[in-house]
Amino acid sequence: RHNSPAKGEPLNADRKPAANKAGFVGQVGLQCIYCRDVDESMVCPCAVVYPYSVGELHRAMWRMRVSHFEHCRNLPDDARARYEVMRNSLAPDGDASRRYWDKVAVGLGLEGVQTGGIIWPESGEKTTPDSDAYV
Repeated sequence: RHNSPAKGEPLNADRKPAANKAGFVGQVGLQCIYCRDVDESMVCPCAVVYPYSVGELHRAMWRMRVSHFEHCRNLPDDARARYEVMRNSLAPDGDASRRYWDKVAVGLGLEGVQTGGIIWPESGEKTTPDSDAYV
């Protein structure tokens, strides 16, 4: 039987959290919804990113944008068209992106971990920001 570490306990104490690997059990990651249920061989790089902190959510999404969405084989045509419009009209690492992802973090109740990473506490009601807050 495999003994998993407790939530928040490092998977490997010698390893720091990486952008595409969880550093501990329960760490919040962002995943492409179009790649989550497909065979691993059909998933392009950076389909999942793990932000280092709540304040870095917008940068994690920027990494996902340049490393994943540009090459995602699973992105439907309508989603790709919307992505293209957003990509060409917004600065992904600018103030609007930072404000949007800060609002997402607050709405979801995400919390930073002192050693790096984000957790989503299991208590309390979770909400998301207005869908048009960023578009």
